Amino acid sequence: MSEPQLEEQEALLEALEGNEADVAELLERLDEINDLLDILALGSSAIDDEMVVMLAETANNIGTLADTATEPETVRGLESVLHAVGDAAGDLDEPPERVGMLGLLKAMRDPEVQTGLGFIIAIAKGIGHDLDRRVEMRGDR
Repeated sequence: MSEPQLEEQEALLEALEGNEADVAELLERLDEINDLLDILALGSSAIDDEMVVMLAETANNIGTLADTATEPETVRGLESVLHAVGDAAGDLDEPPERVGMLGLLKAMRDPEVQTGLGFIIAIAKGIGHDLDRRVEMRGDR
């Protein structure tokens, strides 16, 4: 054996000294490590440029959605809707009361129903505005 090889072996033995248990565990788990490396290699070879672009677009869309969802106005509106859904759901063991045309007309006299309908109409108007804006951006109109 050459002098550099002997020096490398001695350095390796010194590094292993005192770490015998860790080296033994590493050797016992070497098959698992190789399996993980094989899985990683398969995954990285399966990803093509189109998948990377698609993942980047998805991440961008999620970021945009998260930005919108954290706007104070959006949070307050969603909290109101979620509280209302929870209150309306009540005990789901019993179906909600059926309401016909007369029941609807009667409910329209309730100030809370009127306020809720105003909120729903404002949401519908906002959706319409956003849809029109998107169509204009595409140049379809």
